[in-house]
Amino acid sequence: METTQVLRNDEALAIRTGDLSDIPVIQRIAREAWHAAYGDIISEAFITHELAREYSEAALKDQMSESAHTFLMAELADGTVVGFASYGELASVSELSGAKRLAKLYKLYLLPELKGKGYGSALVNAVIARCGQTGYEQLNLSVNRGNPAVAFYQRQGFSVLKEEDIVVGPGFVRHDYVMGKTLSLAAACQELA
Repeated sequence: METTQVLRNDEALAIRTGDLSDIPVIQRIAREAWHAAYGDIISEAFITHELAREYSEAALKDQMSESAHTFLMAELADGTVVGFASYGELASVSELSGAKRLAKLYKLYLLPELKGKGYGSALVNAVIARCGQTGYEQLNLSVNRGNPAVAFYQRQGFSVLKEEDIVVGPGFVRHDYVMGKTLSLAAACQELA
């Protein structure tokens, strides 16, 4: 299991590769984070639908194995997991990017009470570093257009590539921005420093 030590706010933060044993903590953080992030943006029924669709034990097992998502866990020195990210190869190459190898940041969530402490930036930097070292040329993500996280991603160097509306269930439509950031091996090494 690969681990990167990061110091945030005078506190050691380990970024480690997640595995199947992390599913319960991923589910707990997702529930808390989704209600905090989306409670004023989408309906409770939509939140419940998405949590069931994306965060059931079966869905997470599939993402970790069949879909080849890599999960990164942000863990404090006392063993408390404070957040997670998942990323992987983007299945379809967008005509917008012109990049040959695209990765996608599928998930990035923190315990709501710990936002603003640098843990989200640490996770994004770890994803960027690993993607750059693996030869990906661009990292894309999708984020709800009403989510304040849009500004966070812009501060991380992502820019809006396009808007998309995706039907994810009966009566449920995601209104997202697709954002992207160009990667390079040099930048990835710098993110690790």
